[in-house]
Amino acid sequence: MLGVTGVPLAANDWDDGPGFRWTLLAKVLSAIVLVALSALHDFVFGPRLAREVREGREQRTRPLLVAIGRAAFVFTIVVPLLGVALTELTNG
Repeated sequence: MLGVTGVPLAANDWDDGPGFRWTLLAKVLSAIVLVALSALHDFVFGPRLAREVREGREQRTRPLLVAIGRAAFVFTIVVPLLGVALTELTNG
């Protein structure tokens, strides 16, 4: 839903200059990366680690799963900060 409402809002401010456009691009790409990392965490590496634990095997997936979770956390913070930056660029 945010993408649907965000497109017309961004279109209104598109002519505010290259700073706005680059920041918007960074926000969109960051949101895509966040979704991809979350999907990897929840649907690929999380279940793989669960199988390793259940089968009593060495937990080789754990370090990668932790790194993906931390990266997702960083992007969870970055996306709204870029939204604030966009607001500042349109009000400035």
